[in-house]
Amino acid sequence: MQPYPRGAAPRRTMSNRQVAAIYVAGVLLLLIAFAAGLSVIKKQAVEDPLTPVQNGAAREAQSVDQPSGSELQFEILVAPYGTLARARQVEAELRNRRYYSAHVKMPAGGDTLYRVVIGPYTRADADRVATELSKEGLKGLMVVQVK
Repeated sequence: MQPYPRGAAPRRTMSNRQVAAIYVAGVLLLLIAFAAGLSVIKKQAVEDPLTPVQNGAAREAQSVDQPSGSELQFEILVAPYGTLARARQVEAELRNRRYYSAHVKMPAGGDTLYRVVIGPYTRADADRVATELSKEGLKGLMVVQVK
């Protein structure tokens, strides 16, 4: 009687130390990959800064068809994103849909999110545009007052 079927090799088992070493090596590789990804994202944000439409002349050029002055106090928050690339992609999609005042607000202070907003609008116009966007399938829109 043979301990193994004919032609089969004996099974080799790993010790607990070997399993632990493989686990630690995998965790270290994941941490290195994560750190490398963060440094690439930070480097990209520094080398390719976003020019948000927040200064006077550029904002007026974006919103020629909208009222000016103190009436423009509201924006539509489309969504916050963790990466500048994704926020810019959504901004471009909105501009292709003819929402030309769509822009990305850079993170400030301890914030880490890039917010895609459309506006400025009056309250009534912001509500109307938010309703249109909801009908087009965008969810979670918020009308927020500009600070």
